[in-house]
Amino acid sequence: MPDQSGISRSGKDAEDRFIVLTGAKATTSKARGDAVLDGREVEVKRVKKTTINQVRPLKYLPLVLYQWTTDRWFVIPAHRIVLDTARKTRGQHTEIAFESVDFSLKSYEAFECSPEDLRSTVLARAEEADQYPKLKEAMESLLAELQTTARSHREKVATILREYGL
Repeated sequence: MPDQSGISRSGKDAEDRFIVLTGAKATTSKARGDAVLDGREVEVKRVKKTTINQVRPLKYLPLVLYQWTTDRWFVIPAHRIVLDTARKTRGQHTEIAFESVDFSLKSYEAFECSPEDLRSTVLARAEEADQYPKLKEAMESLLAELQTTARSHREKVATILREYGL
């Protein structure tokens, strides 16, 4: 499978393959994941070697990884992603790790599943994460707080730029 360039297309082949294997539907909002399986939003990422880039724990979604070089699938529950992120001091290209973080696939080898079990495993891992509603609420709260902070800073900077005539 060719290595697609460009951040917006880099995982499309994994998403399409996931949809075919599980019967999921494509999402209507990328902000909430890449696919919907039985009403559950799911994040799907393609992994070339061992680095999992731009994981977004704030979404609190099951993370499905497709390592296309070896044709292997992994399904990680949202609470595990939050747990592992909480141990990081900063994120990938951001100060707040819960916005975007990277991991090594080696940390998640225990979460491998066969293509035949992909559908049932995703649903089971989503149910596992449901056992931690306060974590999900914390991620939702942090996201809302970050959105408010971002708006406030954009307004402050816009004001300063206008003051300088920029």
